[in-house]
Amino acid sequence: MNKAVLLINLGSPNKPTIPSVWKYLRQLLMDPRVIDIPFLLRYFLVNFIIIPTRVSNSTREYKQLWKKFGASPLINYAEKLTVKLNNKKSGVDYYFAMRYQNPSIDKVLSKIYSKNYEELVILPLYPQYASASTGSTIEHCNRIINEWWNFPKIKIINHFYNHESYIKCLLENI
Repeated sequence: MNKAVLLINLGSPNKPTIPSVWKYLRQLLMDPRVIDIPFLLRYFLVNFIIIPTRVSNSTREYKQLWKKFGASPLINYAEKLTVKLNNKKSGVDYYFAMRYQNPSIDKVLSKIYSKNYEELVILPLYPQYASASTGSTIEHCNRIINEWWNFPKIKIINHFYNHESYIKCLLENI
């Protein structure tokens, strides 16, 4: 059976610049699962209050991270993890995407769809379920997959905070 696993994390701006951070924050904060208020109120709050007051400080913080890691640490770690998992030769193909920005879930799911896998595991990398993270991610994936003509077997892992291996990993790192 050919199988794909899609690892998904929250995301990162494409660059540590004010326009890129603004775009990232706008995409994140305009998600109705992140700020659960009516659209017009959310639009005003995000675009005229939150982002204008936060974008400079956020951009400064992202620049510090980029300087330290040479790129977005979240994307850097996701790329390394995906390469390591694919090098295991387990018969499973691993992909990663970001809920907000790039690599986008849309593009990665399109690549997965084109390979006609028999099974797709969607694994948001958030240990516990929250509507603003896991819920938004799963909803977005479902919206894309609902337009496919052929469906693989789909498994969604919506939490893993209580999985034995995850707990063991936490204990070893403590």
